[in-house]
Amino acid sequence: MTAHEDITDGATAPTLDDEAILVAETQRNVRRASGAGWSRFTLPPFGTNLESVYNHLATRGVDDAALQRPAEWFLDNYYIVRRVARQVAQDLPPGFVRRLPRLATGPDEGLPRIDALTRELIARKGIELDRSTLDSFVAAYQKIVPLSIAELWALPTMLRASVLRSLLSFFAELKVPGVGLQDVADSRARRSDGNPPLNPSVGVECAIRELRLLAEMDWQVFFEEHSCVETVLRSDPANVYARMDFDTCDDYRKAVEDLAWNTGITEEDVASQAVLLARKATHGPRRGHAGYYLVGEGRRVLEAQLGFRPKGLERVRRLVTRFPTFAYFLPLATLTAGPLLLVWWYAAQASHAMWSPFSKVALVFACMLAVAPLWSLSALVVQWVYAKLLPPRRLPKLDCVSYTHLRAHETKANLVCRLLLEKK
Repeated sequence: MTAHEDITDGATAPTLDDEAILVAETQRNVRRASGAGWSRFTLPPFGTNLESVYNHLATRGVDDAALQRPAEWFLDNYYIVRRVARQVAQDLPPGFVRRLPRLATGPDEGLPRIDALTRELIARKGIELDRSTLDSFVAAYQKIVPLSIAELWALPTMLRASVLRSLLSFFAELKVPGVGLQDVADSRARRSDGNPPLNPSVGVECAIRELRLLAEMDWQVFFEEHSCVETVLRSDPANVYARMDFDTCDDYRKAVEDLAWNTGITEEDVASQAVLLARKATHGPRRGHAGYYLVGEGRRVLEAQLGFRPKGLERVRRLVTRFPTFAYFLPLATLTAGPLLLVWWYAAQASHAMWSPFSKVALVFACMLAVAPLWSLSALVVQWVYAKLLPPRRLPKLDCVSYTHLRAHETKANLVCRLLLEKK
């Protein structure tokens, strides 16, 4: 790196931080997401609009010189654009969007904060984002407004949606039919940083390049680097959380998210409370791990500290897991005996006048024969219900040692012995 590059980086980094802080200051006021209710957020019909653009460019000759290069870029990369459009629709279901914090004031009131953030970021940076720029912007933004777990997971999808909006707006400026003008007005209105508007012919190329770049980023690593909850959990006094695999860590974060959602406490405070309980624990090493209070036997202790009370299906799940034998055999016996008693009662009422000892013996024998198939059918029903009610739980586990640590002519057994010795 040259001295000129050092000076340039030093001059632009504060400007990027200032922009992020400015955006964060305007998005401070949010209201807690609710599981139901009306939301202003709607995705444009990306698939329909993109297909209209493709049909126009593919079936008709492009006479406009300004449209030839954008058309070439779009047609060559159409499979990528359509894949991104499908991914956006799949990753933003209504149930997930309803749990995103919404802005309480400003022109974007009622919209998810992460949606306003990504559109503001794309507009300010002119669809020229890279990993370092995104890292700097999000880090500076979170100094003022920490993002929730759901918002960080929604960030890459919202970025893709913002880029697709810009792509459609560029085609609308190029007078391609089938694209609405609302995105153009929205995109122009957000370019308030003083920079000249991007040439639409160049903008199409930049948008497709950005979609490729976003697809290449490792968003799991990005999440772990910028999640405030992750930072708190990594201070686990047992020093176990940082050595666990991603799926186990994700289960811990989901437990934090669930408790925060049902108690109204911030996610950072929930994670901090779990770590604090682990630090205060004195009875055994298991209690000194934050996971003991998030997904283990100490969950009830953490819930009592937070004032959490299970409701609805969660309360039913707790009762089933607390009394498993009773919860399994009671409905099984009920479903088996119910039809038999009903048939017995009906037969007794229908043939009361002609009731004979032989009839009683025959009915008892028929009921005995019906017990086995009814029991099997009832067992299938009970097991299906409990499979839906009680989803499988993943066992916590540590990261496996990568076999790339193997030296030449070294067996796996020798690798384990060597690593154990190196730890000492």
